[in-house]
Amino acid sequence: MIPEARARMTLQTMLARALAWRPGGLARNTACTVAWNLWRIALQALNLVALARLFGADGYGVLAGTIALFVACAQFVGMGTGMALVRDSVRDARAGADVYAQTRTVYLATGLAAFLLAWPLGVWLLGDQVPADALAALAFAELVAAPAVMPLVYRLQSQERMGAFGALLSLPPAVRLVVTLALLLLDYDSITGFALLYLGGMLCASLAAHAVASPHGCARPRWSDLWYLRQGLPYVLPGVTSAVGSEVDKTILLRSAGAAETGHYAAAHRIMQAAAVPVGALMLAAVPRLFRSSAATGRPHGARMLVLAALAYALPMAILLWLLAPLAPWLLGTQFRPSVDLLRGLSLVLVAACLRQVTLALLTTSDLQRIRNRIEVSAAVASIGALLAAIPVFSAWGAVIVLGTTDLLVVAAGGIALYRHRHRRAVGRA
Repeated sequence: MIPEARARMTLQTMLARALAWRPGGLARNTACTVAWNLWRIALQALNLVALARLFGADGYGVLAGTIALFVACAQFVGMGTGMALVRDSVRDARAGADVYAQTRTVYLATGLAAFLLAWPLGVWLLGDQVPADALAALAFAELVAAPAVMPLVYRLQSQERMGAFGALLSLPPAVRLVVTLALLLLDYDSITGFALLYLGGMLCASLAAHAVASPHGCARPRWSDLWYLRQGLPYVLPGVTSAVGSEVDKTILLRSAGAAETGHYAAAHRIMQAAAVPVGALMLAAVPRLFRSSAATGRPHGARMLVLAALAYALPMAILLWLLAPLAPWLLGTQFRPSVDLLRGLSLVLVAACLRQVTLALLTTSDLQRIRNRIEVSAAVASIGALLAAIPVFSAWGAVIVLGTTDLLVVAAGGIALYRHRHRRAVGRA
């Protein structure tokens, strides 16, 4: 066949394949998850603007530092049983209902225990800046009411029902926005008022979610269900160590540098976190399939595609954040002018943060959870030590530097572990 005819047939084949292409399950689920995450980004952006306008830099800094403490503590709620639910339900569909009931019991018990420990901790650390009743309301909302929907969320993820999954994850930011807008209309800038209204709204939303989405005939909570806690223990540390990088920095900053500096940093950090949400959506949609493929072949398929997709998104988004950073004071108020430079610094961190999400998801679904735990625990301990040393000297910029450095180290260590795992399997097959 002459080269011209061969080239013509190749082009025709490529065109025919392109026209015949239809989105697969992963593409549809990712698109659905991204759509819901864009909705959550919009909710969080409106929340940020409304809270900044309501409380100002000082009040927003106090609220951000307080909520960050309880969100970090909330990573112990469930003790990793949510990810165990996804793993077990995907690999044995008949176990789904029983695993869901056991996970729900673990979430309830550990949430109450976490509240009894975190509330006194909050009073000890922040009692001079936040009233005790506000701390109690925020702690119960973040440790009991909000996590109560997570067993439902993980069950829907295991079934790859990403529409309902995204809707349930949107409940907390939606409740916060309604509460904040109500306080803005009333011109009532009270942190205690916000805390009490948020608690009431979150309890109502969680009860409604269970009434609508819980499977029919689900067993009542039983003490014997707590045995399932052991299945989740390997998955506890990722959430805790992730919270160290994304939440604890604000609490340390509030204690060391004051409310205004915390407000400037927290506003910039929330914008950067919102920009990273689509990569998290991709990982959430991919996890069930990665677990399934690793169970069949020993390693998750599509790892290279996920890394390239994360880079293709993160690099342009980092440039966009850098260029649009000067608009932050226009949205949040003139008190947030220092957030512009911080947001530009965090735009560079965005790329490392997105790669970290991909790397850690690949470690988990490759059955390298112990290695992931060791990497993340080491990074968390080093991060806390570095934050305590850097923030008193460099203020908010210390947190930016530590956050970016920690993410890069986690990506490097995780990449090495994945390469060695793949090399060992290749040698074993040979």
